[in-house]
Amino acid sequence: MQALPPLTSWPDRLRALIVLGGIGLISVLHVFTPGPAEAPNHMASHGMHSALEGLYYIPLLLAGYWWGRWPAGTCGVLVMGVYGLHTQLQLGGILDPANRGRLLALVIFPAVAFTTGLLADRLRRETRALLDAERQVRRAEMLAALGELSAGLAHEIRNPLASIRGAAEVLGASVATGSRDEEFARLLVSEVQRLDRVVSDFLQFARPGRAEDEYADPGACVRATFALLRSPAAKADVAFAYHGACEGRMVRCPPEALRQVLLNLCLNALQAIGKGPGNVSVRAEECPRERVRLVVDDTGPGVHPDHREAIFRPFHTTKDGGTGLGLSVVAKVVSGCGGTVLVTDAPGGGARFIVELPLAPPGILVPVPEVVG
Repeated sequence: MQALPPLTSWPDRLRALIVLGGIGLISVLHVFTPGPAEAPNHMASHGMHSALEGLYYIPLLLAGYWWGRWPAGTCGVLVMGVYGLHTQLQLGGILDPANRGRLLALVIFPAVAFTTGLLADRLRRETRALLDAERQVRRAEMLAALGELSAGLAHEIRNPLASIRGAAEVLGASVATGSRDEEFARLLVSEVQRLDRVVSDFLQFARPGRAEDEYADPGACVRATFALLRSPAAKADVAFAYHGACEGRMVRCPPEALRQVLLNLCLNALQAIGKGPGNVSVRAEECPRERVRLVVDDTGPGVHPDHREAIFRPFHTTKDGGTGLGLSVVAKVVSGCGGTVLVTDAPGGGARFIVELPLAPPGILVPVPEVVG
């Protein structure tokens, strides 16, 4: 609640000049207009003061429309004080029976200003809600188009995936047990399976997401993601670090979905850093309202404030050759699990992505699928 809005820009200062200057000008005209006892024409004097009294409503209505209820109410109280003092000193006193109408006006001034501000605040809220609804409709239209495109691509992608998986299984069976080649074959099969599930999720992207009764260990998913990115991170001279403060606590999100979220965020960080040296850190911590917060920091150039909302929309990208789907998938998955995701500045420079997910009920222990790396 502010008595007056902050005057940080020229439009704000101009509005303040119009409102406060208008109140001051009307008050000065009141002072220099003779009172009934001083004027030779009593009725003309009364009419002038009544007209000036009515003019007070113009700056009060503008204050309510521009600033809202509390600043407008403050202006109403200011007018009540100035006009009340003028009535007391120049127009025969507030309690004079001839000034009953002015006494009523003293009460009406702040009431009108506050009510106008209240209605203006409500109008602004409803306008924002309408604009949000329009953005949701546009997003739904884009997702519907994306769903149609995905259905056409899924068949063409899944056929070669099945061939790759079959070849990897044959290779894994033909090498020595426990060898590094077997580990690579198992990793290949695991990633083909994950990619197949991603394609399935991609088909559902245009539909409202919903988390099933599946739970994931954030620490295990972070370590699995780091294992997958070990090679590209080493080539880019980027170091990964994980700081877990809630080991053993599960979150309400399917393990594959959480791995997809972390993989997209970490890949995004790697691409933002480019050629290192650089650092990507992931921190897991419990936060209020029975949630776990995953914070992904990088040492890249960061995200410009103008792009922080748009980067989560499908097909929006600032990278050459980017698809604009990575972060939109993150937002979709997190929202489907009942969580939130936002981006801000990292303390040491770069970008910070903050993902909050609901905690699983105590005692839930679901193993994360093993990933070899």
